[in-house]
Amino acid sequence: MPFRMYKKKISYCLNHKHVDNKILVNTQNYTWRMCNLCGLIYSDIKIKKHRNYLTKLKIFDNFKESNSIEFEKILKRVKFLDHNTNKKKWFDFGCGTGNELKIVKKHNLIGTGFEPNKRLFKKCKKKNLEVYNKLKDIKKTFNFIFTRNTFKYVENFPKSILSLSKLLEDNGLLIWRDKYFDYMPIKRYMRDVDETMVTSSFLKKNTIKFYLFHLNFEILFSKFYLDESFLIIAKKKGGLKRNDNYNLPKLSSFFNYSNFYIFTILRKILFYSYLKLKKVKSFFYEK
Repeated sequence: MPFRMYKKKISYCLNHKHVDNKILVNTQNYTWRMCNLCGLIYSDIKIKKHRNYLTKLKIFDNFKESNSIEFEKILKRVKFLDHNTNKKKWFDFGCGTGNELKIVKKHNLIGTGFEPNKRLFKKCKKKNLEVYNKLKDIKKTFNFIFTRNTFKYVENFPKSILSLSKLLEDNGLLIWRDKYFDYMPIKRYMRDVDETMVTSSFLKKNTIKFYLFHLNFEILFSKFYLDESFLIIAKKKGGLKRNDNYNLPKLSSFFNYSNFYIFTILRKILFYSYLKLKKVKSFFYEK
């Protein structure tokens, strides 16, 4: 019987050459892995013909009034960090129907957007906004790049964050409002078929900081909220520091998966303790 070599399939951390990973959830339709080098939790198999996957970007039609109020506050913070924003170039990555681009125009910023969804892209065009639906078509750089709740829906997080960093000028600001999943029961999310079809990766707090550090960003402001969202404003310090280094430091100690459950349990204990104290307080007041 002839000797045969069976080559084991190597799973890379998306577009990186990181191969040190562990499987978190494995089903016949998809596999979720966590990279031990950069901490990214990613899916390397997706059902692209699934109806939820095909229509995943249709959820961005609505723009709440609270979003515009929050966006005005973010602009105020940006102006505090950069005193001269007049006529500077602003790029909105995942601009939806272009509501935020209309707001930046009122603040004397030159707004440009990127929106891959064809329906939303056409709505932007009807508002006479400068919008692209392919990143490769953008041939200029920007002073500010803004993105809100976008990276959960992109195909490849490392590639997208790298592309954005190249579009930002030196000393430019990245304004990043998104979700992180340090305290979420991620395994439940991963097994939810509908959610998996619209999600390419999950970002943890240290994963976000890891990528910003290796793309040579200095974090000027960061706030991680208890609703698993965050706001980061980071300055690009110069040319890219490193993006494909084989000798990246191992951060597996920071990314211990059991920490999700420890934090979740602690939060539940604190929450139920608060409820108990509230009941005791109301009992005495009733007396």
